[in-house]
Amino acid sequence: MTTETSERLATGAQTTLAFDRELWAEAMRLAWTTNTLRVGLAELRFPLMRLPAIADAFKQRLAGSSSSDLAPLQDEFAGAIAELVQAGEELQAAIAALKRIVHELPAESDAE
Repeated sequence: MTTETSERLATGAQTTLAFDRELWAEAMRLAWTTNTLRVGLAELRFPLMRLPAIADAFKQRLAGSSSSDLAPLQDEFAGAIAELVQAGEELQAAIAALKRIVHELPAESDAE
């Protein structure tokens, strides 16, 4: 959310949309949720960027390890993969929902 948008929302500045209280409350919940996601994703970016390099370095050191030594790691990694896939699917659904809203909003020039 841009600073200008945040200020307009925080002050309840006039918008071209006629917001009733219920619609305004929904808009605030959506804004809070998207901002919460943005903060959370910002915290995840660093470990997500590091993971491929760490995994590649680990893979290079696997030579000579027994499969019994690696079994607990396989379970751990399989669980992590499943959770990352689920999170990715949920992110894709959230992105699609926000895109639908953005495409349905009138352009600023249309609203005047």
